[in-house]
Amino acid sequence: MISRENRIIGASLALLFVMVLFVLPVAEDALGLALSDQPLAAFVLFAALAVLGPQVYLARTDEDVSPRTRVRFAVVVTAIFALMFAEPGAVDWSKGTALFADLEMFQHAVLVVVAVGSLVGLVCYTVGQKSMKRIRRTA
Repeated sequence: MISRENRIIGASLALLFVMVLFVLPVAEDALGLALSDQPLAAFVLFAALAVLGPQVYLARTDEDVSPRTRVRFAVVVTAIFALMFAEPGAVDWSKGTALFADLEMFQHAVLVVVAVGSLVGLVCYTVGQKSMKRIRRTA
């Protein structure tokens, strides 16, 4: 028998598969925008449907695994996917505000910032949790 967790993750991946095969081609024809040309939109679609949605839902409803563990997993995997969708070499960081002029370069820069920011946020959260535990023990 397939566990509830595997059914939820499988359903989200099936939904992503249906979106990629059927909905996106129709949307691309209707709007004239290819998702392959929009790395930020592709990342948001993929990360939300395949990683964040199921993990946050399971963190809220599943009793077997700690919600903190699920959120940490979601953050790390999201950061990995952000780096996979980004092309850090495509971003010329020396351009400063000129990054906003080129949409594709801006999207790649946002993905790199999301990846680094989520990992830094996770480290800060973890360190903060450990510090709070020490403070509570001494008080």
